[in-house]
Amino acid sequence: TNFGEFKVPADRPIVVQMTYGYNDGHRYESCPFGTFKVNFEENKDYALIMNTNSACRYEFYEYKNGKAIRMTNVEKL
Repeated sequence: TNFGEFKVPADRPIVVQMTYGYNDGHRYESCPFGTFKVNFEENKDYALIMNTNSACRYEFYEYKNGKAIRMTNVEKL
């Protein structure tokens, strides 16, 4: 339910670094920083999803025609 919206440069690689934490009053879940090299294209929509349900996975998606398609050109640093 938490999100942020950012404008990023197109057609040049950038480094993305994010972390996630959750506190429901009883426990705290967190994921370590993930650093990735990604090349975004102009006038396209993307999402970064941090999945804490199974071993803290970071997944990048591109939205095309209302569908989220997982990106494969992401380099973990």
